[in-house]
Amino acid sequence: STGTDAVVLVYTSNEATTDFAVADITETDCTTSDFTTTSTTVYGSTCTASSDGTPTVLVAADAFNDATSNGNSVSNTYTWTYDRTSLS
Repeated sequence: STGTDAVVLVYTSNEATTDFAVADITETDCTTSDFTTTSTTVYGSTCTASSDGTPTVLVAADAFNDATSNGNSVSNTYTWTYDRTSLS
């Protein structure tokens, strides 16, 4: 576990995307902010844990499209254990 409540995430697509947006990111027990676009294949965001626990972040299948309207595959799920008491 970690006392780090905010993690920076990078999302990489193997093909250029046309409509990837912060709304395509599914989070549990955390809040996504600071969404950035580096290129048509690389994006970033910060996810901040809401409380002690195990936040998760993923991008569901068909959340966004490439230039030929193909939907994306489901992403891996990023998970970490946030424990603010570990700061004591």
